[in-house]
Amino acid sequence: LLVGCLTLVSVLVSRGRAASRADEASRELFSARTSANLSILRERFGSLPVAPLIMIRQAQAQFSEGTYDAAKTTCADFLKSYPGHKLAPVAELGLIMCQEATRDSSQIQAALQAFTDFAARHKDSFMAGEAVFGRGRCLEQLGKLEEARHVYEEFKVNNPDSAWKRRADEALAAVEN
Repeated sequence: LLVGCLTLVSVLVSRGRAASRADEASRELFSARTSANLSILRERFGSLPVAPLIMIRQAQAQFSEGTYDAAKTTCADFLKSYPGHKLAPVAELGLIMCQEATRDSSQIQAALQAFTDFAARHKDSFMAGEAVFGRGRCLEQLGKLEEARHVYEEFKVNNPDSAWKRRADEALAAVEN
């Protein structure tokens, strides 16, 4: 009976510590702003269920900081570590956006195709709109303004009630000027 009670207390203490670490990770993730901060969190909390979110936030921070190769590596690591995760499309789209950000015309052409493929595979995803706009951006960068305009107009027609409508209007205005 004593061994059973000690085992139960040990399990409860262990669960309490794990919940406390998860709470700590969530608090720190909320306040982390730089890729360096997120790298530290990844080292400290990489074994917890919050680890995939830390990786996605780190890739976003790296992209925002202009370290596209680092963001690309983080997205690729995410897809290798969590291939079936519900955030995998975010990492996949991150890879494409890093490719687009190189500003190399052959990479932009490849990104254009990748955005097109992504949008077709994930047409019901919350990320599909971002892929469509990525496609339009690539066309603009390649000097194909009429095709870009068509992408934005088609988006507006197919998504009249979308929260992205304003963004489509802005993209259209930029292409037409």
